[in-house]
Amino acid sequence: MKHYFLFLTALLFFSCKEEEPIEVIDNSWKLFSEVKHQAKNASDCSVHNDLMVIRSLNSLSYINSNHQLLNQYPLFSNLSYGYKKFPTNSGYYLTLSDDLYPSRIECRPFLNLTASSSFDFNQDSTILGLERQLGLYEPVYISSPSGQFLFKVKNNLNQSNSLLVLADINKPKNYQRIHLNSKPNYTSLHFYSSGKFYYSSTDLDHGLFTVDTLGHVEKISAQGFETIVESNGVFYALGSSFDLFISFDKGQTWQQSTLKAPSGNIVNLGQKTFFLDEEKIIEVVVVNNKIELITYNSKGMEGNAITALCNFNGRYYCATKSGVFYLKEEDFKPEK
Repeated sequence: MKHYFLFLTALLFFSCKEEEPIEVIDNSWKLFSEVKHQAKNASDCSVHNDLMVIRSLNSLSYINSNHQLLNQYPLFSNLSYGYKKFPTNSGYYLTLSDDLYPSRIECRPFLNLTASSSFDFNQDSTILGLERQLGLYEPVYISSPSGQFLFKVKNNLNQSNSLLVLADINKPKNYQRIHLNSKPNYTSLHFYSSGKFYYSSTDLDHGLFTVDTLGHVEKISAQGFETIVESNGVFYALGSSFDLFISFDKGQTWQQSTLKAPSGNIVNLGQKTFFLDEEKIIEVVVVNNKIELITYNSKGMEGNAITALCNFNGRYYCATKSGVFYLKEEDFKPEK
């Protein structure tokens, strides 16, 4: 009887003992509340020293290293916007003069928007921009870290062909014109790498070209693309049907993969390449000269169209058309 009593006492003791709380790990993307209202409609994010700049519908939001909104600058009264990628990593915000045939570009450093300089290409050229129907708009350009820019320009004296203009922010009065045998709509600017600007033509003079910092043009491939990015010395390109191509020799020869990137949004982040497909984040990996895709955690962004991805001070950020989201660095990993 005594043993039975002890057994019941022990049973009661263990049944009353509090259960250890189960730790719930939340590794989902969270809405970044510092970016509000119209600024939530974001097209780009980029890092400049200890600041992150978020490009939105009609503003630039500056985020400090503590992930707090430092300042927000309006992009004039008219909307100035496009979902095509703007090379904000040049460190400058560029706008065109608000003319019928704009030929002047205002350049403002991200870190000092009150300072400005300008390029003036005269009235014999119209600098091409995006979303012109919205009013003030931006030029199509690529840039080097040293402040050189390559602009896509329409030749007003010869409407059938476009121009490229090579300019230097340090010498704004000196610029060089490069005449092309292709229409503006068939000329795509890509990126700057190792002393050269890369662009494609899909018109009569079809192919991939480079322009060095002195303005010398070289055709390096008979294949031209609308989108090309570089990562770790490998070039990734999208064909007209969103077929994914790859080059291991700086664009001279190309291999077509069996994969497609329907969003057309390929980004280079550090040593990795991703393409962003609606709410999906997919890493493109080359193994034995073959492409493999790795899908990353995007929990919490369901139904949001991702426009840009960047890494800033312990967090990853995604710009979307309906808000900016963030994730701790340690949670940015492939899905299980």
